[in-house]
Formats: sequence, structure tokens, C-alpha cells
Amino acid sequence: MFLLEEKRQKARSLFMQTNLSYKEIAEQVGITKRTICNWAKHGDWRIIRNALRDTTEVQVEYLFAELNTINKNIASRPPHERHPTLQEASIRQKLISSIKGLTYRVGVSEHIDAYIGLTNYLQKKNDLNAARFISDKADDYLKNVVFNWEPS
Repeated sequence: MFLLEEKRQKARSLFMQTNLSYKEIAEQVGITKRTICNWAKHGDWRIIRNALRDTTEVQVEYLFAELNTINKNIASRPPHERHPTLQEASIRQKLISSIKGLTYRVGVSEHIDAYIGLTNYLQKKNDLNAARFISDKADDYLKNVVFNWEPS
């Protein structure tokens, strides 16, 4: 069981940190491509990896760009019409709220780095049950709290 779990963790790390194909990961880890596919599917590896690439800072930049576009549109109007429409006001309020929420939240990559570091530490200490427990709870937390993932 320990060896299989080690392989799963190594495969997951390779998937998150590289652009290797399932076949290439399978070859490096010493397991079948089908097993890698199953692990990735059931562990939502693609969702997590994509979220890592869309860091909080990038999301905030996009939101500021949208807000800036709306503000420029309002500023381009004649002086007596330089006020937001109800729709623009609503969108601006939502964008500002989203920006505030994101700027106070720890980035996804920091969460994942911490969980991987703790799991690796526990594995080195040969506390495999704790490592597995932390890994499972971290995955659950990331899916349900950070990503607001809903099972289909």
C-alpha cells in the first residue's frame, strides 16, 4: 500500500508541476497510463492544476481591467450623462466586492504548497496514515472551500 500511495503522490506532483502526458508520467512512476488517468479523474487533478495557473493576482488583474473598462465608458459620455446605469452600477459593485474578497484570500498555490510540504514531511517521518489523512482532507478542502466544487 505504501508503494502505491508513493506512486500516486509522485504522479500527482508530476502532473501539477509539469506538462507531461499521462503516458510520460506513467513511465516515470512505473505504473500504467490507465491508473494515472483514473487517479487524475477521481482526484480532479485537472481542476486543481488549472486553478494553480489562474492565481489570485491574475484574477484580480482581470477584475480591475473590467472595472476600468466600465469607468472609461462612463467617463467618455457627455458631462451631464457621466453616471453609471443601474446595470453598470450593479456590475461595478460586484467587481469591487470580488476584488476585495480575492485580495484578502490566500492564493491557491500557497494552500497546495503547504499541503504538499506537510504531506512530504509526514511521509519522511514514516507517518503514512497521517500523510494520507492530510492529503485527503487537503483535497476535500481545496475542492469544496477554495474552488467551490460541486460533485456532478
